[in-house]
Amino acid sequence: MTESDPSYVISRRAEITKQLAVLNAEIALLKGEYNALSSVSILPNEILVQILSGVQDPTSTYPNPLLVLTRLMLVCKHWCEVMLASPTLWSKICGGWQYRSNCLTVQLARSCEAPLSIKLSRLNNQFDGPTVLQHARRIQTLEIGGSPRYVLAFMQDMADFDFPILTNLVLNPIERASESEDDTASEAIFPSELFDRIPSLCNLSLSRINARWETLPPLRSLSLTAHSPAGNGPLPFSMLVQFLQSSPFLDTLRLDMMIAEHAPAGVQQITLSHLTVLYIRDSIQQCEALVKLLDFPPTTQLQLYTQSVNNGSHVRDILLPIRRHLRAPGAPLTQTLVLQAPFIAGSIAHCSVSCFATNFNSKQGAALDEWDGHFMINTHPRNAPALRQILSKVLKALPSHSLTFLDATQAQFSRPTWKMTLALLPALHTVRLYVGAGGASFCDAASEMEVSFTAIDLRSFIRARDPDGAQEDDPELEEIAPFFEALKRLLLPRNRTEGKTLGRLTVRDYFGALNFERSEWEELVDKVEVAIGFAVYRVEESSAE
Repeated sequence: MTESDPSYVISRRAEITKQLAVLNAEIALLKGEYNALSSVSILPNEILVQILSGVQDPTSTYPNPLLVLTRLMLVCKHWCEVMLASPTLWSKICGGWQYRSNCLTVQLARSCEAPLSIKLSRLNNQFDGPTVLQHARRIQTLEIGGSPRYVLAFMQDMADFDFPILTNLVLNPIERASESEDDTASEAIFPSELFDRIPSLCNLSLSRINARWETLPPLRSLSLTAHSPAGNGPLPFSMLVQFLQSSPFLDTLRLDMMIAEHAPAGVQQITLSHLTVLYIRDSIQQCEALVKLLDFPPTTQLQLYTQSVNNGSHVRDILLPIRRHLRAPGAPLTQTLVLQAPFIAGSIAHCSVSCFATNFNSKQGAALDEWDGHFMINTHPRNAPALRQILSKVLKALPSHSLTFLDATQAQFSRPTWKMTLALLPALHTVRLYVGAGGASFCDAASEMEVSFTAIDLRSFIRARDPDGAQEDDPELEEIAPFFEALKRLLLPRNRTEGKTLGRLTVRDYFGALNFERSEWEELVDKVEVAIGFAVYRVEESSAE
């Protein structure tokens, strides 16, 4: 037989195919043995599952656990087998706007009987809700948001199911498709009999849903948000008192425009000895009434977003209980003060004052989250004199002897306002400023008052000029030179015998627009640190001592 013979070609190909199959099988065995020798492959399955359960998608703002897990399954056969045999890996369901019904079905099936954590932030169809409720007995955490039509229908359907292990419930019908749908949401009432279906409920959060209850189960966390000041859900103060009295173990209470009337006279004070966070957004009168009504520990974080506060007289009465709270025995020592007063359209948008029990770390450039502060109050001064009135009264209520760090990156105060502020902060030694007009006013005020600091941390988000002229120049570019001139005036020695006036100057130039020259500052500062960019910093330290 020759190679030109068709029968020979067919038989030879068949032989080669068999040999390739044998070789491929051997290769697969060798690859399996090779992979089995890696350190991750010898891990017990239980440990591997723990590792895989902590993997997040770094490319997504709204992580989809199913997508992440599916990618991990493709790594190798062993991982795929282990993951499919681990129901807990599939029990965390998090669906955003890209989440589809088939993904929900897959995760529910693969999670078997494991306790479920479900978060559907965009419930926008009539099918996903009933699918979720079929697994009500094993739902531990449930967060439903999206279209009011479907969220409120889901809430009503919950009354037909038992949730024996549900501890966290969030209902947030935030998307409005039409005015008629919005009206439906404003009339929605969370049925009190539903509490009987959820015996283990600890944390409850409702948005734009009426909460007309006389009593509550022993919750640990309660968050109620109304639709608008005149719209859905404001509670009579007497009803609020009743269900707060029925939940003495609350550790978190958030009320957003929920109180409909002023506090009646003669109401007995309510003790919440476990309260860690008290958040109120309402009129100054309602905030004051609630703060006075509640007796909470000195460690409680107090966050007040007051409405209709336009001058100093509006905050006078509420500052009395706040002053006692911040100075009570056992209260944390507040070290950092954060001031925010941005200008929008040529006027002060708002003014907030926050204080923290920790200091900011200028070396790492860590930002402080207002939600972690021990105290925060937000106001809306109508003009600069009103701003100074409010600031003066609030700062006098704070324990100024311990406030040593000031973050003023978002405080665009005038020079007179800064002078008044600095006079009320005698212990201040470290400040964080934004390179701009507000920072220049601060430096001028501190220079006039002959205030000295041990460290100054500068921030700049000013964008450099486009060499091609394709984009307009950042208007803040013109504020760079005046700021550094004011900073030099602050740091210049006041007499010949005085040495360097600043221990450390840190400059974080996120877009490289400052063209900061370290050598110009070595005679005034002991140590200069320069960081350029976001993820990767170039740090230069002055060698001069």
